[in-house]
Amino acid sequence: TITVEQQVKTKELTFAPGTDVTPVVPSEGGAVKVSFTTKSAWTAKVSTPDASWCKVTPSAGASGNGTIAITVEKNTTSYMRSAYVTIEAGSEVEQIYVQQQAGEADYITFVFGTDTAPVVTSKGGTITMTFTTNASWTAAIEDNLDWCTVSPTSGAAGTHTVTVSVKENLATMYRYGTLRITAGTYVQTVWVQQQPKEPDYISFTEGTDTAPVVSADGGKINISFTTNAAWTASVAEGAEWCKVSPTNGTAGNGTITIT
Repeated sequence: TITVEQQVKTKELTFAPGTDVTPVVPSEGGAVKVSFTTKSAWTAKVSTPDASWCKVTPSAGASGNGTIAITVEKNTTSYMRSAYVTIEAGSEVEQIYVQQQAGEADYITFVFGTDTAPVVTSKGGTITMTFTTNASWTAAIEDNLDWCTVSPTSGAAGTHTVTVSVKENLATMYRYGTLRITAGTYVQTVWVQQQPKEPDYISFTEGTDTAPVVSADGGKINISFTTNAAWTASVAEGAEWCKVSPTNGTAGNGTITIT
């Protein structure tokens, strides 16, 4: 009788004692170190598609003792996520199953009472908007409008106030701008409207005779009116026998005397 014994093939890759091959990383992110020993050159990679939030370094090494660092970014989604890190040494393949806890989704919340659809008068002015966010943020007016600006344009997580400044509208039509606030992956837009300039007008006081007839002896006529713009008054050329005073004024109620 002959007894034949065969040795057991030794592992080409052995994790260090106590190594956690199913680590759970907090939502804030962090790094996990994995140590091992190999009998041949090795490679390491994140083998799960679309897991750019998880990285491994170094990606290769020689035989002997090795350590890789698995780095996980902050989870800004509201769900748990996972990825496999694969280590290959010779013909042996080992995997580390990395899980990350769900994070708080990025958000922007306006303080109660904030007007998120402001309408500015034609004269222009400023609008303040206060909000709370859990991420660093930026603010900008789309299309780089020259009549509408925002300040400040960035900040850290917390409660902040931005001021939108709007110049006077000299056109006789509405105009619109969009304020975009971006916090992490969350985007909030605010539509800013500005009223058009009121068309210039002159309105005579009720009962005013706009076609007066003066006697041959001459006399004076008072004409009262209201206007929304600076005004001038003059007598047509060649009518030196007729005078008007005053010859100009500001917006509001006015009276001229024709002599």
